[in-house]
Amino acid sequence: MKVEDTIDVIFIILTATIGIPGNILIIVAIIYDKRLRVLPNIFTGSIAIADIIILVTANPTIVISIQNDGNVLSDTFCQLGGAMVNLSCGVSINTFAVLAVNRYMYICNKKMYEKYFNSFLKSMMFAVAAWIYIVLWMLPSYTGWTQTAYMDKQYFCAIDHTFKVPYTMLLSSVGIGLPALVTFATYMKIYLVVRKSSKSVQSHNVNSSSNNDANKKARIDKQFKQIIVFVIVSMMFVVLWAPYAISILFDMNNSVPMWIMRLVTRIADVNSCINCFIYGVMNKHFRNAYRKIMFFWRKADSNETHTVQTPVD
Repeated sequence: MKVEDTIDVIFIILTATIGIPGNILIIVAIIYDKRLRVLPNIFTGSIAIADIIILVTANPTIVISIQNDGNVLSDTFCQLGGAMVNLSCGVSINTFAVLAVNRYMYICNKKMYEKYFNSFLKSMMFAVAAWIYIVLWMLPSYTGWTQTAYMDKQYFCAIDHTFKVPYTMLLSSVGIGLPALVTFATYMKIYLVVRKSSKSVQSHNVNSSSNNDANKKARIDKQFKQIIVFVIVSMMFVVLWAPYAISILFDMNNSVPMWIMRLVTRIADVNSCINCFIYGVMNKHFRNAYRKIMFFWRKADSNETHTVQTPVD
């Protein structure tokens, strides 16, 4: 292999080696720690599952294709792998949009939140709906409007953006651009509402120092901290996937150089392995859960040390 191919293979293996255990850790932490078993983390877990699917399907395909300097996959495997990649990418961006709307309703419109999201079943239905929605977007692959094929520049199977330009434009604008816009606009609205409420409380505190005002300010600060992690995770997804999406639009006539497509694809791949670090750094509950899960034997040793045996007469 060429030097650049070797570096590429090492990078792809590294992202999978970090990302797969990292996303599994997110899911296990949510299940394990009761403080993380909150409704918004249904969407967090769904995104982690999507990231695992991308890393399990796309990364091995890329490594095999680079090593063989081209596609060696059967058409059936390519169709299946491409479907999984398309599904996972679409689910991630649309779940981020649903999560943003969820947080907006929770902070800015409690009545709507209670109507649509205030139970496990309701939130789970929205999470599942994101998967079903992307499945519907994939149906044109089986009707001739678009096709899933091996992409020479990216070294994996996905929707062929050069096959039918109208579908590529529709997918880019409605399937990807719209949820990205909803995510950005919703978090911006939340920020403005929280900022306005914070200023109102501060202004009122000039003439009053009651416990109610202090509690209200603490509640506003807590709400802002709750959404900042989701904002960063969502923005990282957009930032890391934007170069790929833009390159796809410019490559509809197959004009973008191969090295650019490889580069933006690898940048996008990084997104699937960073969320576990963001949650761990910015959320103490995730951080504590990680520590307990990864060092579970310490708890067992501690329990054994502190066990008091009752003497036998």
